[in-house]
Amino acid sequence: MSIPSALCLSNDHVWGQRLYGAIACFVCLCAIVFLGAITILPVLGPVAMEALSAGLLAAVICTWLAMFRVMYE
Repeated sequence: MSIPSALCLSNDHVWGQRLYGAIACFVCLCAIVFLGAITILPVLGPVAMEALSAGLLAAVICTWLAMFRVMYE
């Protein structure tokens, strides 16, 4: 979550701030679901793995967007 958050906070482009902020919120939500499913309800193992996969994929996509300077100035 640190990469999308850093890109959101250091961005001067308004829509870029919203895009990277939304990705950061999504990654944070996936992390919360993952940790909650593992610690509180271990029965939800598949849900935890899907949340982990979605969060990692969003972080990788965010990194690629930043590498090509999409909505980042």
